[in-house]
Amino acid sequence: MVEAGQYRVWLRGRAMGGPGQVAVTCDGQPAGSASATETFWQWLPTTAADQPVVVSLQPGQHVLKLAWPAGSRLGVQKLVLSNDLNSR
Repeated sequence: MVEAGQYRVWLRGRAMGGPGQVAVTCDGQPAGSASATETFWQWLPTTAADQPVVVSLQPGQHVLKLAWPAGSRLGVQKLVLSNDLNSR
């Protein structure tokens, strides 16, 4: 990360033969989850309690991890951090 700020996490994903979900952590802290039921690729925001998740990051390296619950069928193609907090 080059610039300190607030960021939203987006995943490009799709359901792969059934609904799917993935949980995201950033530096060991929860950064929401994303889910899909449609089989076409789409941009999915991470949310918690149906609200967009915003992570505050300082310059430097950060660790993002994805964890799929058992039986989840979510395929993920890309992960993006965006400082455009109004994007949908």
